[in-house]
Amino acid sequence: TMLLSMLHDIHQENAIYLMVRRLRD
Repeated sequence: TMLLSMLHDIHQENAIYLMVRRLRD
């Protein structure tokens, strides 16, 4: 469904954000 697809995209963005933060530390 549309909502599930949206949640999946948000999850991917969060994973990328966390990876970038980890690299900066």
